[in-house]
Amino acid sequence: VGALLSALRAERLLDQTLVLVAGDHGESLGRHGEQTHSIFCYESTLRVPLFVRDPGGQRDVDRGVDRVGGLVGRRSDALVSLVDVFPTFVEALQLGDVGDVDGQSLFRRAVDPGRGAYFESYAGHLAYGWRPIAGWIDAHGKYIHGSPPQYLDPRQDPDETHDLLPGAGLHAARARAAISALARRRRLSPGAHESVDAATREQVRALGYAGVSDPSAKLPEPLAEQGLPDPRGRLHELQAYYRATALGARGDYAEALPLLQAMIADNPHNVLAITLLGAFQYKLGQYREAIATLESIPAGKRDQANVREFLGHSYERLGEYDQALEQYRLALELKPGDAHHLQDVARVTQLQAAGRGSER
Repeated sequence: VGALLSALRAERLLDQTLVLVAGDHGESLGRHGEQTHSIFCYESTLRVPLFVRDPGGQRDVDRGVDRVGGLVGRRSDALVSLVDVFPTFVEALQLGDVGDVDGQSLFRRAVDPGRGAYFESYAGHLAYGWRPIAGWIDAHGKYIHGSPPQYLDPRQDPDETHDLLPGAGLHAARARAAISALARRRRLSPGAHESVDAATREQVRALGYAGVSDPSAKLPEPLAEQGLPDPRGRLHELQAYYRATALGARGDYAEALPLLQAMIADNPHNVLAITLLGAFQYKLGQYREAIATLESIPAGKRDQANVREFLGHSYERLGEYDQALEQYRLALELKPGDAHHLQDVARVTQLQAAGRGSER
């Protein structure tokens, strides 16, 4: 950010440029049993900063009014969301009506104190087969839909350890109604992802957010009940996965195998554990076992570049070059232009040619 601002200043463009900087997520760092992010929806991962520098904004504003686009050098506790970024820029650039979108423009206007914001996490559902998490936060508090549901007050209870649901029935009902109304709104068509160009898909994959998604999968509605386990009740599985990854980071692959196998026996839907088991089996030279493990991943979730890469490496080590080349090409489709996958394809193509030449 500093480099960007310095460049704008050097080009004398800073006072002509609206700058908006947003965080994507925080890190739990062990809170609620989560080491990183994506599984749970607590404030340690959800609450991120939004910085706005508006050269044309109001510099002298009433401190009692939360203006995001008009605040310069001041801090606001107004509730905003990343879905507000798009309509904010559309209005700032005078590009016309944004249409039916979830967000609200923050450009030089007061934030509605009565607004709420939706949040969700489908990471546990896609990677572990758990129920997804959905919720709603507003000035009254924070509702998390689950088994059981929770109602929290992050302002008074920043650690989010005190469930207020027994005395917050009305607020919880309103939050559920807001989630239900949002779920009924217009959504992207099932094939919308296909219109995204390969370069954009690769940029998203490079950030680590498209690894276990299956575009063809039908995701549960936010308030739907499927009888799936709640992530909060599967902390032991999450902790076991953390232990397995730590063992792998030290090169203790053999020690990690029984831990991963036990996890998969307990939860056959744990795609992360299956993928890690196959990778560790490959590292140990158990190529046939690695292939069997990775091929057991459901077809839609098998389309991850690292899965295809380990399958290709395993087939290559076994001398099965046709199968290896197929996997490397699939990996290259998932990560177009990736240097490692290009090298894999070139190497195995040469090995195939050499093998056919020796047969003549």
